[in-house]
Amino acid sequence: MRDLTILTTASGAQFMPGLVSCLHNNGERKVKVIGVDMKSDETLLQMVDEYFLVPSASDPHYVDALLEICSNEKVDVLMPFMSSELEELQRRRSEFKAVGTMLSVSDGDAIAISNNKLALYEFMAVRGLRTPKYCPVRNLEEFDKAFEYIGYPQKAVCLKATESSGSRGIRIVDPTKSKFDILFYEKPNSFFISYDELRGILAERPSFPEMMAMEYLPGEEYSVDLLADRGEDFIYGWS
Repeated sequence: MRDLTILTTASGAQFMPGLVSCLHNNGERKVKVIGVDMKSDETLLQMVDEYFLVPSASDPHYVDALLEICSNEKVDVLMPFMSSELEELQRRRSEFKAVGTMLSVSDGDAIAISNNKLALYEFMAVRGLRTPKYCPVRNLEEFDKAFEYIGYPQKAVCLKATESSGSRGIRIVDPTKSKFDILFYEKPNSFFISYDELRGILAERPSFPEMMAMEYLPGEEYSVDLLADRGEDFIYGWS
């Protein structure tokens, strides 16, 4: 099997050490990992094989910077990890193909559906796939009704922004956890919050981004990363 060069975006993300470890220790072939991010971080140099600074994903020259790196470094696969970059990358897929780089990005409407958590759940529900109990939340009245519909306070509820990433806009309201428990037994960056505190935060503004409430599903979280070419020559790992 031939060696691969893979470029990963958002290399400063907290999941990146596990991902890079999976790629390096795939058990099948040698993989060179190139990381890019908008911020310099010396620790990343110890993790990836090469590292480049790029503009913000909102910068009009962001994709051009990725194209240049892919061309110069002969990148085989680009793995993007920011929701905000996916649609633009998909539109310019042919330019990456021209420099020999395959984009690990879905086609067509799949990106728009998967980038919106509520749209994804609705897509699954219509097709008979099992989902946790959920409903949209666009204002405080819907907030109250959503918690009642899901079964609070008998059940814990997870509230999340429908179009966000990196754990932004997500909180968990668990009736079994008091404010005392959250203060002393949860880490400072914990997602847990009380019902009244969360409602008070949302009430600070006349409107807020679309959110969705859903049953909280406890358990161990893990990721599976897979690269394949029409079902052949794949590498994978989990973290």
